[in-house]
Amino acid sequence: MKSLAFDVMGNIDSFRRSTDTTVWFKNFKHAYQGNQLIRITNAGRASRNNSFTYDGNDNGTKNTRLGIKQIQCNYLNLAKKFV
Repeated sequence: MKSLAFDVMGNIDSFRRSTDTTVWFKNFKHAYQGNQLIRITNAGRASRNNSFTYDGNDNGTKNTRLGIKQIQCNYLNLAKKFV
């Protein structure tokens, strides 16, 4: 079972998954500053503070928790390479 909720700006607010109807084994809460994702926490586990970095076009350029040092975008501002 999956549950996906959005905030008033259309951003993902929460995402939950379970193998049955009683226990959520993934329960992610997303936090934003404007439309930029700043943190994802997993309820029931230690908070995983993702450090996202953005460029002038609001493209994500780095995610330190995942070890992504650079995200390169194409001319349409879509991610094309993760370093």
